[in-house]
Amino acid sequence: MSSFAAPKLKRDILALYDSSELAHGRYETSYLHKKMEVVFNHYGFNLEYHDVKNGIPKILKNKKYVKKFAAIVSWFTDDTMKYPIAFSNFLEEQLSLGQKMIILGNLGFLRDTKDKLQSSAVINQVLQHLGLKYFPQYYDNPLILTPLIKGDSKTVQFERELENEIFEVLKIQSYGKKNKVHLSIKIANEEAPADVVVSGPNFFYAQNGYDLFENPQNYITSWRIDPFYFLSQLLLNELEPIPETNTLCGRRMAYSHIDGDGFINVSNLDRKSLSGKIILDRIIKKYKIPTTASIVVAEIDPKLLGNRQAVTTSKEIFRAPFIEPASHTYSHPLSWNKKATKEEAVIYLGKKEAKKHVGQILAYKIDDYKLDYKKETLGSIDYINKELATSSNPAKVVLWSGSCMPPEEALKLTTEAGYLNMNGGDSRMDDLYKGYSNLSGLYRKAGKYLQVYTSNANENLYTNLWTGPFSGFREVIKTFKSTEEPIRIKPMNIYYHFYSGEHISSIKSLEEVYEYVLEQKPSLVFASDYIKWVHGFRSTQINKFNRLRYDLSNYGTLRTFRIEGTDMIPDYKKSKNIIGHNHFQGNLYVFLGNKKSAHLKLTNDAPNAPFISSCNGWVENFDQSPDAKNLLFRGFSRSKFELEITKPNNKKAVYKADGLGYFEKSIEL
Repeated sequence: MSSFAAPKLKRDILALYDSSELAHGRYETSYLHKKMEVVFNHYGFNLEYHDVKNGIPKILKNKKYVKKFAAIVSWFTDDTMKYPIAFSNFLEEQLSLGQKMIILGNLGFLRDTKDKLQSSAVINQVLQHLGLKYFPQYYDNPLILTPLIKGDSKTVQFERELENEIFEVLKIQSYGKKNKVHLSIKIANEEAPADVVVSGPNFFYAQNGYDLFENPQNYITSWRIDPFYFLSQLLLNELEPIPETNTLCGRRMAYSHIDGDGFINVSNLDRKSLSGKIILDRIIKKYKIPTTASIVVAEIDPKLLGNRQAVTTSKEIFRAPFIEPASHTYSHPLSWNKKATKEEAVIYLGKKEAKKHVGQILAYKIDDYKLDYKKETLGSIDYINKELATSSNPAKVVLWSGSCMPPEEALKLTTEAGYLNMNGGDSRMDDLYKGYSNLSGLYRKAGKYLQVYTSNANENLYTNLWTGPFSGFREVIKTFKSTEEPIRIKPMNIYYHFYSGEHISSIKSLEEVYEYVLEQKPSLVFASDYIKWVHGFRSTQINKFNRLRYDLSNYGTLRTFRIEGTDMIPDYKKSKNIIGHNHFQGNLYVFLGNKKSAHLKLTNDAPNAPFISSCNGWVENFDQSPDAKNLLFRGFSRSKFELEITKPNNKKAVYKADGLGYFEKSIEL
């Protein structure tokens, strides 16, 4: 069947924010983007942000446009809004049409900017659709507040317990018969409690302070509610396929990329070699795994700060078959604003220098140079491809520098020239940053252009901005572990700078990280592979015929879909372009071939054709005839290839091959 015969699943979420609440007015600084988007992405959803600072945007008055969203989400940090009545009218209209709603933090529309309180009747006109009632009563005396947990305490004490941390509450009460109250706050001398975490058939609500805990000393956050539980209960229907960005052919993905900073720094290992040369000899040549390695043109070009040794070493790195050349810009902007903000000046220059600074902030000062987005992106790649890289392996990726917040203009130049881009995000989940709220989503948007985030932070953040301890990057292994169990939510990303070649302790920590990653037997890919998968995640279309049959399309190079909580498998005879599967953490992972679309039929029956149960590369063609004695498969790998095929009788065949690149093999079962 063709996809037009079945309805398309809604994968977009309408994310509402008020830029007047946020640093620099950017949605990227919102809790919604920084804390919650990773969970939406985990379940296959894209967030589309719209600013309500100046009322409801014109596009949201287009009913056809709004209809495409699976739900609306808001996470306001205060209850003041310039046009609260327009906002409440919009919400009331959407909820009356049956739209699903997620409210985290503050309601956002209780007052206008002149501090005039909206009437309770107007607010309750909205909340009636959720079976909630608002009372204009606020309590901030901890001595009169007591938590009442109803049901599983893990849903409201996921990463942080409530004991001794109940400070304030707004009185909201649930009366909907189908609602479930998960957490109430008993108020002394009040007959009825305030309900602060509530879910229903078309919503969930978690009041400010009961959604997330933020440490007032270091601002590190922990979830109070279990966002995975609430989001999956509301939005995830049974057996729906989720585009998966962490797994290739049944194995967790891993990739490595190097930012160019410090390439020409003299290493302390011998007091004469460039740090870039040390990384080449001690890491790149030793491990020989697919790596996206970048340079900063200003560091390498002899006409600027570079020298012949830097050029020679760069060329040697870019000639390696397991290296993907990339740009880390021309001058390494620290701020991507042509006039840096005061906050950026303080971060990069210090308070004293910031007072008198005006204009751009670049890591490398070049005489008479003014920040030029074309020079930083297209110009830097041109230099690499003309002077350093081979014609058969040119640079095609820009790794952003400094703040990693390029404006739309820079992203447009890069994207429309056909280049990929990445950096930013800085996910951590370790002994210091213990919770899922410290993981970023997959990307940010500037206009219509995507910037793909890295999968974890680099060694600069583990070494206190490269002040020590220089062995700190070994702590990234804890992030690798915690983002694999109990939920696989990120691939492994060995992300560092060439200045890691400066110290023996930083080299040893890198060796520990590489050894750990390789012990996991992952699917090794280039950063460009991962970037393309994220783009495929965003564009994927899923059409549902019934709970067991789906059409999959527009997924680009992405080759894995995940179905939560099932022991079912593909019916290979009735599916198309489905070449394998396995189960992990109670979920089904389905592997696709190289065709542009696929049809998936699920079954509880035993396998009815040979299938790939594990591999660490891309299998593009696979003969699944159940009676075949010799199975032909064709594909490619970024590392030593390993593949396991299972026949319906559970007989397995394992194939291994050395070398990189494409292959076509026939094996006998």
